[in-house]
Amino acid sequence: MGSKPIGLLLILGPIISLLGWMFVHPGSGGSDSTAATRASEMMADPVLARAGVLMGFGGMWVIFLGVMTIARGMATAGGPGSSYANVSAILGIILLTLGAMAIGTQLAVVNASSAELGARFMEFDESGEEAFALTCGLLLIFLGIGIALAKNFHVIVAGLATVAGVLFTISPFIDADITGFIGWIAFLITSMALGGLTLKSKS
Repeated sequence: MGSKPIGLLLILGPIISLLGWMFVHPGSGGSDSTAATRASEMMADPVLARAGVLMGFGGMWVIFLGVMTIARGMATAGGPGSSYANVSAILGIILLTLGAMAIGTQLAVVNASSAELGARFMEFDESGEEAFALTCGLLLIFLGIGIALAKNFHVIVAGLATVAGVLFTISPFIDADITGFIGWIAFLITSMALGGLTLKSKS
């Protein structure tokens, strides 16, 4: 895959994901929303729920594909930061798998035969969010360190990736949804910055 498609993936992915989760998905809810509430909201509007799930996770998949390609390129090039980039690429593969499982679980909520069953599926989905956040956090930390050592992108991008990674990593262990949300926003900004710099470097 060429540099231009990678750059576009890293820019379009965050936009698609943000639109899906914030404006389309009916079951995103707030910090005080229960699994049953989120499930009932999704089951009440299955068309929007399916669109939101596909946009939200689809955008994240696009980002991970772009990040994996960059990390794999850094790893195969060798030099400073290559070992950290290699770990980041491996974690990206894990995240794609976790994302596929999450899509299946959320679609199971929409198709559940009863509100009780939908709530159970949603509880299972919420339990997987912690593993997703932890893995994504580690990916970003290793990527940030790799970029800082390789100096193939601006140091600000390395800092953004590391900060987002730390916030993601600690979010499962503290009772503060805002930490994970800020980490997610920082992650999206990091992706767009990587995409913009990738396009600029090849223009």
